[in-house]
Amino acid sequence: MQRDYDKEPLIIKDINTFFDFLPAFVCIIICYIAYLLTDNPSSSFYRNAFIIMPFLTLPYIRPFIKCKREIIITKNTINYLNNGEVLESIDLNSPFKIYKSFSVAHHKSQKPHEVIQILWLFLLPGTIFQYFMNFILKLFYYIFAFKLKHYKVMDSVILLQDEKIINILSIEKYYELEKYFKDSHNINIKELKIYFDKYGYIYEKIDN
Repeated sequence: MQRDYDKEPLIIKDINTFFDFLPAFVCIIICYIAYLLTDNPSSSFYRNAFIIMPFLTLPYIRPFIKCKREIIITKNTINYLNNGEVLESIDLNSPFKIYKSFSVAHHKSQKPHEVIQILWLFLLPGTIFQYFMNFILKLFYYIFAFKLKHYKVMDSVILLQDEKIINILSIEKYYELEKYFKDSHNINIKELKIYFDKYGYIYEKIDN
């Protein structure tokens, strides 16, 4: 019997913010260790880094600590919720684009400034490094959390509609997500094109 997604929606906890939080948190730890171990902790460089680093990384840490994110999928709608409120909604009855990816960008507010988009070619090495870090962080996450069970390089599905974006990182519910798109929309997510944003992404700008 086919599942009625309007009565029994597919609910997926969003953990993309964790992959923004982790490198930021590691940067703070490294900065503090360097400050404590240096022979001259009163020097302006170490002192300023010790003070400034938490403020620089706060935009990446705050969403993970403060926000509960989940994606609720019904037959024709995908809603992205932040602390119980719909932050983004995609209507699958209207035209949309869908890709597979390992990106952790999850909101339209992460789109870089126009200046960065103009200079994207010069910043491309940084964008490639950003995606490389995504790959490494996810790999370690799968190793420590699941012992590589459920591991896929392209483990997320990204939907775009107008200016809206929803990134579905399902992990343990990947096969449920695969079945949903196959049964409800005749889409095989394994055969999707790969999503790569040449501009990269920045921290989210949402009033949490």
